[in-house]
Amino acid sequence: MGRISLFPLSLALTLAAGSALAGVSFTATAVKTGRAPQAVAAGDLDGDGFSDLAVANREGNSVSVLLGDGAGNFADPVDYRTGERPGDVRIADMNNDGLPDVLVANRGSSNVSLFLNRGAGQFAKARRLKTGGSGSKAVADSLAIADFNGDGTAAVAVTLGRQRAVSVVLGAGAGGFSRPV
Repeated sequence: MGRISLFPLSLALTLAAGSALAGVSFTATAVKTGRAPQAVAAGDLDGDGFSDLAVANREGNSVSVLLGDGAGNFADPVDYRTGERPGDVRIADMNNDGLPDVLVANRGSSNVSLFLNRGAGQFAKARRLKTGGSGSKAVADSLAIADFNGDGTAAVAVTLGRQRAVSVVLGAGAGGFSRPV
């Protein structure tokens, strides 16, 4: 089991000779995750108005979902199976249903795992998106989510680091995707 540390920020302002000096302090809180946490993304995954976490776990081939209570505490992780050696994670509504979904770039299997949100912070089994890369150089490193063609549907850009390329997989609505560009 891995851990990530959270640092709630507190800011103190002190007035001295007419200038404002800011002192910043952090308080660390360790939160349980899966094995070898690699990347983390935050968003409201269960619709309660509080920030939750999605953590890509490299050695566990999983993504952990940790639901937050708004006071800096998180429920025990719920793990979902990804592809091999996940390296990056993003949260975005990929099927236009108003619920944030979770995407994970899988370095070892050179694909992207898409977990559609079923509501209340629970996710469907992963859909695998092909990145368009091939061979040992097709390593899916990182993700960016945007509407790249102006159709109102989110799409995925994936870096293929060893190929020195970026693959764009356009959204087709309802969680479907086109072939990689």
